[in-house]
Amino acid sequence: RAPTTWDAVFCDVGQGDMTVLRAGDGEAVVIDAAPEPQSALGCLDKLGVRRVTVLILTHFHADHVGGAAALLKRYRPPLVLVSCVASPPGEAKAIRQEATRAGSQVQVPEEGQTITAGLVTWTTISAWETSVAGSEGEGESSAENNASLVGIAVASGIRILMAGDAEPAG
Repeated sequence: RAPTTWDAVFCDVGQGDMTVLRAGDGEAVVIDAAPEPQSALGCLDKLGVRRVTVLILTHFHADHVGGAAALLKRYRPPLVLVSCVASPPGEAKAIRQEATRAGSQVQVPEEGQTITAGLVTWTTISAWETSVAGSEGEGESSAENNASLVGIAVASGIRILMAGDAEPAG
């Protein structure tokens, strides 16, 4: 059952991440997109989201971007923020292609960059580039985790640290 009022929701998507911040009536900023489309879209449907203004993908591991293509197709967010490390390369390329088809601007934010989308403010506090040496092919490694976009999201006065999967080294 959907909450009648909400500002920030951490969606139950199984093993993976998806956070939804209320940007206005029927509008949201989404951080990560679950491991698969059904759980991503289902969470947004339950919340009554009709428009995604910003999609933030902390890194390209499948448990964070599995539902991104479906979300991009349905909601066509104007802005997509992504990690500077485009790895695993298959996922990164697919997300960029789908974002282009959706007419979304894809941007790698800089440390300290702030964006405002309705009632939500996101400030990138870490977007540092790291080597993905040793992360060959389509595999996943700690390097991508440590290159996660890390930011402070503020939704209706609630401050939330969004760290992706940054590990201690990150």
